[in-house]
Amino acid sequence: MRRLGPASIVIALSLATLLPTGCGRSDPFLLRPADPSPRSQLLPAEPWAPRALAMFRGRDGGVATWADLMEAAGRCDVVIVGEQHDDATAHAFELALVSDLLASFPGSILSLEMLERDEQEILDAHLAGEIPLAAFIEATGSATWGGRRWEDSYGPLIEAARRTGSGVVAANSPRMYVRRARTEGYEALRGLPPEERRLFDLPDRLDEGDYRARFEALMVSARERAGTPPPTREEVDAALRPQMVWDATMARSIAGALRERGRGSAKVVHVVGRFHSDFDGGLVSELRRAAPFASILTVSLVPEASRHLREEDRDRADVVVYTG
Repeated sequence: MRRLGPASIVIALSLATLLPTGCGRSDPFLLRPADPSPRSQLLPAEPWAPRALAMFRGRDGGVATWADLMEAAGRCDVVIVGEQHDDATAHAFELALVSDLLASFPGSILSLEMLERDEQEILDAHLAGEIPLAAFIEATGSATWGGRRWEDSYGPLIEAARRTGSGVVAANSPRMYVRRARTEGYEALRGLPPEERRLFDLPDRLDEGDYRARFEALMVSARERAGTPPPTREEVDAALRPQMVWDATMARSIAGALRERGRGSAKVVHVVGRFHSDFDGGLVSELRRAAPFASILTVSLVPEASRHLREEDRDRADVVVYTG
């Protein structure tokens, strides 16, 4: 087999850097086209975990390495990491990714679904060293979140941000407004005074596409397990309204963080339950409305074991990581 000489290698690398790049709907891995040969199904060897987890490109199933993931993230404004909240391996992966991104791209901001806008002041006090972690957990009622102890899941992400001097955004809506969205509808929320309206955002409309269909399928499945009739359209609407208050509020929080981030290649890294972001879910679509010029990389942490991209996970995210 003919080997490339040093000059040829330099030329090839130079040409590669001229290829178009992008995130979100365009392929963030254009520098490395998919390898169709059998060896492409061999997982890359990384010297340390959790960076060695099996990860694949969601569009074509090509194997991705940690270096690929970091390179793709470097081309984007926003990195959305979708998790299953009780997945311990996912939390370890998130800590590694957030730590590397915040260290590699100074001025980046961490954004969390798990904290609400009215908790931002106490979050800032903790980041400033004015409140210890135990007091912060008590003040925010965050001893457990999604079935995991805060210290073992999201606390380390905040500590990683504090070590690098990075900002952290309490991105979500307070639950009282989410509950009212379900029981009273959006019109009641629109009528609240400005000091309350700043704590949440509303979507322009309820989704009528794939996001709604997947949401309704979950409701139908739950009803079947309970032995009750399937939900009516009105019941789906009532359940979808709070879901999309979360989506719209987090999207606007991320858009605000984009305006506040540092210059250059600084990112906003958002951690969220993966239903919100999988398959260009409600969070992604709301963010594209709130920040239409932002480039987005989505990562989905799937609690399964696989050595190839499963068909049901195709297009789930730009990067699909198996944590099982």
